[in-house]
Amino acid sequence: MAAEQYFTLAEYRKMIRVSRSTVFDWMRKGHLREGIHYVYFGPRVLRFRSPHGLETPRRGIRPAPEPTPTRRPSRPSSGPAMNLDWKA
Repeated sequence: MAAEQYFTLAEYRKMIRVSRSTVFDWMRKGHLREGIHYVYFGPRVLRFRSPHGLETPRRGIRPAPEPTPTRRPSRPSSGPAMNLDWKA
């Protein structure tokens, strides 16, 4: 019998192609269950089991492509942004 392989959060999320926050959201909602999908080795060491052969919430769904950066429209230049002529 082969030794079970465990993965860090970064490795796991890359394998299933989702973001870090999605993995934690799935854990919170119960889609990923402790002892089946992930285990804790101590209070702060979290490791995930191989997603191959396990049912994951988005299995077979490709992630959305990375958004392309957009340019914000520039403000029309109509003079200074503050009223320099105002008197108290």
